[in-house]
Amino acid sequence: VLGGAVTHYLGGDSADEDRLVLRTVGGDIRIAARVGLGDEGSDAFEHFEIEAADDVTFEQDLIVDGDLIIQATGIVTFHGNITLRNGGSLIIQGASDIVLRGGVTLEGTDAGGAVGDIVLKADEIDLRM
Repeated sequence: VLGGAVTHYLGGDSADEDRLVLRTVGGDIRIAARVGLGDEGSDAFEHFEIEAADDVTFEQDLIVDGDLIIQATGIVTFHGNITLRNGGSLIIQGASDIVLRGGVTLEGTDAGGAVGDIVLKADEIDLRM
């Protein structure tokens, strides 16, 4: 579990190209904290990736200034809203189930003027928005 309290957040350090890559071999990942735009001058990650996970759960809203890429074999659940800026794409592959309880917003374009994509590959997709 990352960020076990409501006041916790995951964010960048306001420097160039903040990236977060989480790797697990068949384990679960649960992120209870807000992701992006925390306190104390932090900013959103430019890239957020989860590799080789089983179940993945985001308990709160998520903001990324680029791509969100998840490779998981189990259930991927978002309890909050997803906002991807600067032409970021949402890519989820290999999941048995994807559950979206909040909205998904793609904002802006990347440096080349391209807009983001949503690519969801799972056995089942539940939209509970």
